Amino acid sequence: MLANYQLGSLVILHEKYIYDLKTPLQRGQVDKFSIGVNGNLHVSMKDGSELVLRPKSKEEERQYHAAHRLELCALQQRHAKKALMYSRMLLAAARGLVRVQNRMEDEAADIAGDDYEAHHIVSFELHGTNNAQIELDGLITTPDFASVLKMADELVKALEPVVTAVEPPPLLGEYEDDE
Repeated sequence: MLANYQLGSLVILHEKYIYDLKTPLQRGQVDKFSIGVNGNLHVSMKDGSELVLRPKSKEEERQYHAAHRLELCALQQRHAKKALMYSRMLLAAARGLVRVQNRMEDEAADIAGDDYEAHHIVSFELHGTNNAQIELDGLITTPDFASVLKMADELVKALEPVVTAVEPPPLLGEYEDDE
């Protein structure tokens, strides 16, 4: 059975259902879990007793996840200021790396001509650009400087409103439920 239970928790999460416990289960106390046709969770205990739990209703599930979402939004906002600081540093570093790489390529062309790439590799992008990696083996194993620059720029723009918000805003990258 695909269920997730953390020792000491008052909730058992199943791929389809959420179950509440009145008291946490103890290590070595459970023999097996099974789900009945009505969605009830049957917990067979090693002492021979059985616990039958009904799944949360759709409304109870919605409230359960909504409560987590509020806590997670506050968590995100608590860490956003430090993340913004590092993102700005990353943005500045990526801009610098792009400038150095471009300057080096220009100077390499001055030294060896425009076809220097046919005979030499002059790059701090150790795995090459994203396009070069895809041409080589069809995969991007390490993002190129342009991708890092784009990611850092997007992250700074996304974090700034989180940091300045009075109330914790929605989670970044989370899609709203269509319910």
